[in-house]
Amino acid sequence: MKKGIIIGNGFSSQIISGLRQDRLLRRVNQEIPEDMQFIESYFDSFRVNPAHFETKDYRVLEYDDAFIDEEDISYGTWWVESEHINSQIHDSIFNSLNRLGMIGDEEKIIEDYFVQTGLYEEIFNSHISNIESPIKIINLINDCSNIDKYKYVDSYIRIYDVLVNALYNDGDIHIKKSGRLLHKEKININKAKEFFSEYERIFTTNYDLILDDMNLHNLYHLHGAFNILKDSRKWRKSNYLDNSSSYLIILAASATDKKWYASGNNHKSEIDRYFKLLSNDEIEEIHLFGFSGLNDQHIMRAVSNNKNIQKIVYFGNPQQLFYERTETKLTYLMAGDHQRVEYRSWDDVWKKIR
Repeated sequence: MKKGIIIGNGFSSQIISGLRQDRLLRRVNQEIPEDMQFIESYFDSFRVNPAHFETKDYRVLEYDDAFIDEEDISYGTWWVESEHINSQIHDSIFNSLNRLGMIGDEEKIIEDYFVQTGLYEEIFNSHISNIESPIKIINLINDCSNIDKYKYVDSYIRIYDVLVNALYNDGDIHIKKSGRLLHKEKININKAKEFFSEYERIFTTNYDLILDDMNLHNLYHLHGAFNILKDSRKWRKSNYLDNSSSYLIILAASATDKKWYASGNNHKSEIDRYFKLLSNDEIEEIHLFGFSGLNDQHIMRAVSNNKNIQKIVYFGNPQQLFYERTETKLTYLMAGDHQRVEYRSWDDVWKKIR
């Protein structure tokens, strides 16, 4: 049976502590405190207490007819035209936008930011919890500015550069460098390589080079990486450059934006090809490890629309799994009608690769 796996930051952050969300955000807050205070203060207008909502499921996934890209039919139905959040949450966000002076484009803002980029997850937190959220929020602020749509462009550039540098982690993004093994107490490179050899396709949303250091030839970075040089016409790789801004790093875009950002004008980029593999390849079973899909609905849509995938195996926190509410929410996020989801503890994987 042909299997694939999607690996997220929950994997890398357990190996390299500097890649943990809390440490990344702490670093960003220290480097640009005024920008982050402004973003936090602005987003406070949207924050809510979950206890105030009647429903047990914060998000109701209601899919409209699937949209097919007529220019590139090989994508199939890898994303849907519309996806709605719970009506109570929708109304709360709508009213907050009105209070901030946004009148007329509320539905588009809700769709573009709170649905497509998954920003709705942040409204239940007292502080920003995801490393990509500052970029999403500054873009939201720019779009909601009735006076000057480009007022906060400088802030965007500053925040993006700081986020990329934080993710670069002063170059600590490897488990093997110059022939020397790193973070050996967290991962056994030989055991990990043997484990990943079971998969025909290895997709990752991570920018670090942990998986690359294992010399896995079937590895696909869906959002760029710190060894993929920015070049709109040619796909080139290079390791160990000191300037983190030289690399292709796709941050905080919506489902559609991520696709077109990666595609370029001719729609023939390497990342384009990776998504075609995910949405069309003859994979019968796909595993998710360190990847929740909450901020990457475009990836989960590619999975759910792949008619060859019959089974999704989700490796998660054993303290949170196996509760009806958690499993119901994850199943809605992940699976198409033809797919079944199986839940396993992430300890099952860590035992094999440490």
